[in-house]
Amino acid sequence: MKSIPVTRRALLQRINRKLKKVSEVLRATRGENARADFGDYFILDLDRNAVLHKAVDLEKLGRKKGVLKKFERLVD
Repeated sequence: MKSIPVTRRALLQRINRKLKKVSEVLRATRGENARADFGDYFILDLDRNAVLHKAVDLEKLGRKKGVLKKFERLVD
């Protein structure tokens, strides 16, 4: 079976649409200091303005949330 490529940006948007329902958002870090503290991506709770998860693996989260299907693959 042939896999369909999905860009990081598209996957980030899919995940955020899913997280929006529970007042959360996935953010990419900016700068080396933030990346050292939070990893490449982190989940923010919008109600409490608090970081829920650090160093989030974008592909694993997409599969867990059901927004990245088995026949799709993440591309850079």
